[in-house]
Amino acid sequence: MALRSAIQENLLDSLPDPHSRKRDPNDPFNLVHFGTSTWAYPGWTGIVYSRKHKTTTEYLREYVRYPHFRTTGADFTFYRPPDPNLLASWLEFLPRDFKMVFKVWDEI
Repeated sequence: MALRSAIQENLLDSLPDPHSRKRDPNDPFNLVHFGTSTWAYPGWTGIVYSRKHKTTTEYLREYVRYPHFRTTGADFTFYRPPDPNLLASWLEFLPRDFKMVFKVWDEI
């Protein structure tokens, strides 16, 4: 168990700072945005996440450190509009080129 924990911590330490990403505008890869339909999936602990987190924001903070995850979906917005304060808090750590797709609220 201690070995697994050490490996998970090393995984997180080895990821680049998402704000230091350099994008070549001429690289066709930059036209494609890879990501998942959600980011807060505890089953990815040890694969994508170094540990289980208490909040979805903590999962998102670690998710954006993966260089190939440049987008994600937000399913919760189907059930309720996003809290503006929550969105503002995400802007503090999301890279400028990170894209998010929000489901349309079902009350529309």
